[in-house]
Amino acid sequence: MATLLPVKTIGPTIPSMYLDNHHDKDDNSYGFSLFKPDLDSCVEWLDTKAARSVVYISFGSLAELGSEQTEELAHGLLGCGKPFIWVVRASEEANLPINFRAMTKEKGLSLIVRWCSQLEVLAHESVGCFISHCGWNSLLEAMSMGMPVVGVPLWTDQSTNAALVSEVWGTGVRVGVDGGGVARREELERCVRRVMEEEEFGRRVGEWRDFIRAAATTTVGGRGARVGTSKSSCPRSVWMDDLFVFSRIDNFCVGNEREPSGMFRTTPRGAVDFLRDGSTRSRRVCFRQSLWDPSG
Repeated sequence: MATLLPVKTIGPTIPSMYLDNHHDKDDNSYGFSLFKPDLDSCVEWLDTKAARSVVYISFGSLAELGSEQTEELAHGLLGCGKPFIWVVRASEEANLPINFRAMTKEKGLSLIVRWCSQLEVLAHESVGCFISHCGWNSLLEAMSMGMPVVGVPLWTDQSTNAALVSEVWGTGVRVGVDGGGVARREELERCVRRVMEEEEFGRRVGEWRDFIRAAATTTVGGRGARVGTSKSSCPRSVWMDDLFVFSRIDNFCVGNEREPSGMFRTTPRGAVDFLRDGSTRSRRVCFRQSLWDPSG
C-alpha cells in the first residue's frame, strides 16, 4: 500500500476548537459526515438538562447491536432513570422495543436520533456518561472532552480498547456479558450508575483531558505548540505506552527547538513525534506522547 499511496495516517484529527478554543474557532468539525447529523435538536434538548445528568449512547457508523442487545440496553436505560441521547441508525430502528421511543420521549427521558455531531454532544456540559462500542476514534474524542465511558465492545480492536479504558486509563468501565455475549440490563444499569456517581472516574478522565489540552496549547503569538515533557505534566493515576493527541495548529516546536524535517523528539523517556502533511498555512499534527515508566 505504501508504494501506491505514500502517506501516513494519523487520524482522527480532532478539530482544534475542542482542544485549544482560543486558537482557531473555525476549525470546529471534521468537514464531513457519513450521515446527516441532527445537531440542532440535540443541542436544544441538552440545554434543558442539568449538568452531567445525561447518558449519551452511540455505537458508531458500522457496529450493529442486534435485537436482543438493543432491548437489554433499552431496559437498562429505563432502569437508570436518567435522561439519554441514543444514536440509532435507520437500519437498526426496528430493533427498538415497541413504543419505547414514544414512551421515553413523553416522559422527557430520551432523544433518539439517527445521527448526531458526537463532538458537540460530548462537549456539552449536560452529558455525564458515554456508552460506547469503544472504537478508537470515539475513545479519543471522549478522553479529549473529559467524558467517562461505559464500554460495550463488539468486534475488532474494541475489546482491547475497552480494556485500556477500564484497566489501564481508569476512565470508565467495561460491561460484563453472559454466556451468549449479551450485556444484560442489570449490568448496564449498574455500570452507568457507577460511572456517573463515583467521582474517581470523572477525576481520572479530567486529568487526561487537561493533559491532552495542554499538549495542544499554542505558544505565545499562536506560532507553535508546546508539549510538557516533565513527569509531573502527565496523569499519575494511569499509565500507557502511547497516547495519541491530535490538533490543528500553524508552525510548531518542542520547547525552543525546531527542525525542518517535521520530526521532533524530546528525551528518551518522553518522545513527541510531529508529522506534517506538507501544507504551508496550517498542518494537521499528531502528538505521540510516550509516557514514563511509573517505577522510574
